[in-house]
Amino acid sequence: MFSSIVEFFSYILKLIKATSQEEEENEKGDDIPEDASPKQVYEWFLKKLKDDKAKDVAKNKEPFFQPGKVYIFKYQPFHKDKYSFWDEHPVVVALGKMPAASGYMNVGINLSWYPPPARKYIMKEIKKMYKKQMEEAIRKKPGDAVEQKNIPIDLYALKSKMDQFGFSWGIRNYLPSQIMSPSVVMSYEHWDKCSKFDVPSIFPELKGDGKLFDIYKNFEEYVKWCRSNQTTLLKRREAAQKAQKFKFEK
Repeated sequence: MFSSIVEFFSYILKLIKATSQEEEENEKGDDIPEDASPKQVYEWFLKKLKDDKAKDVAKNKEPFFQPGKVYIFKYQPFHKDKYSFWDEHPVVVALGKMPAASGYMNVGINLSWYPPPARKYIMKEIKKMYKKQMEEAIRKKPGDAVEQKNIPIDLYALKSKMDQFGFSWGIRNYLPSQIMSPSVVMSYEHWDKCSKFDVPSIFPELKGDGKLFDIYKNFEEYVKWCRSNQTTLLKRREAAQKAQKFKFEK
C-alpha cells in the first residue's frame, strides 16, 4: 500500500486533515507560546520539575495511574529479552488498569510510538471525546495534576475508534513493579504540550537494537494490517470486551 515511509507520513497528514478541521483551542493558564517548539516544551518541563511548589507538573508515587491523565516515567520491561527494542522513558496517556497474572497492570498510550502528526491527532481526538469531563476537572481543581479528577475512559470505545486507522498501535501495558518511582503527572491544562515531547534520545529513550525509524516503520505495518483486517479487529474487540481483558504489549 505504501511504497515508502515518506508516502506513509503523507497519508497520515491527509488523514488528519480530512478528519479534523477544527481550530486548535488555546491552552488556559499557559506560560509558553502555543506554537512552542519541542525544545522549548522540554525546557519548560525541566523548569517545572525543579519547582517544588508547582502542582501542574507533579511527582506521583501511586503504583496505578489515574485514567485520562498523562504520566512520564522511567520503565524497565520485565522480560527485556523478548523485545528487540523498547522505550525506557514513556510519555503515556493513562487508560486504566487491567488484570495480570499477579495483580494489575497499567494500560496507556505511549505517545512516543507515533510520528508527531499522528500523536497530535490522537491527543486531540481523546480530548474531544472527554471534553466535558476534562473541563469540569480543571474548573474544580485548576492547575492541580494530582487532585484533578480522573476521566473514566471507555477502552472498548476508544480502541474501536483508534482501530479504524491503526492508531491503537501505541497502547501498552506497564507493570507497576517495573516503573521507576516517582513518575510525573501533568495537569489537564498542559494536555496539548504532551504531544510535543519529541527530544531525540530522551523522548523516546530507546534501548536495545531499535532506532526511531524502526518504530515508525512498525507503525506503518500496523496501519496496513488494521486497514485490511477490520472484521478480525471487531471480533477481537468484542471478545476482549466480554472477557474484560484486552491484550497489549508489556
